[in-house]
Amino acid sequence: KQKKTAKLNFSVLAGYNVGNFSVEEIQYPTDPENFGMISVGGEVELVLPSGKLGVFGSVEYKNAKASTEQTGQVSVITTTPLRRVYKLETYFVDVLFGGRYYKSFSNSHVIFIGAGAGMNITSGNFPTYQSTFTNPDLILVNEERLGSSAFITFQLGYRFNKHYGFDINYDTPKKVLGNKTGEGIAKVSEFGINLRYTF
Repeated sequence: KQKKTAKLNFSVLAGYNVGNFSVEEIQYPTDPENFGMISVGGEVELVLPSGKLGVFGSVEYKNAKASTEQTGQVSVITTTPLRRVYKLETYFVDVLFGGRYYKSFSNSHVIFIGAGAGMNITSGNFPTYQSTFTNPDLILVNEERLGSSAFITFQLGYRFNKHYGFDINYDTPKKVLGNKTGEGIAKVSEFGINLRYTF
């Protein structure tokens, strides 16, 4: 009998993600806005000798560009409409670690489920634009630095012929301002698909 050993896999990833951007815990919560992100990345995985369990680490790069709008009234004593627009234009670098369970149907076909925890790293500013009582045009009223936050991911994937595969993944909401406290919490959750090639 051939003795089974642990195996180290290296994969390149390319995918498309749909982000959901909103600002919550404010007087007039924004309408969530969906936007698309192309992603590229790499992954290293250690598959245990049984072939059923693995641990992995990955890094993915995404370019995020979106805006979401808050509508209401300038005050309770006037019907003048209030518009406040939050804009997000940055990159995401997701650093992720997790585990997987594999189920083989033959030497060529494998499915897996996985979960992990990661850190979302951003850079740049987060501007807010607003109309006023005297000026209906949007003007810059606030600008904050973006931050980093933790998130959890869930995966369902398929691999065939040992090299080719894909996974569907969901990331829990990421706080793009980090742990800063202030007016509102800006969040982005993601649902996406990755194509993968494993060496």
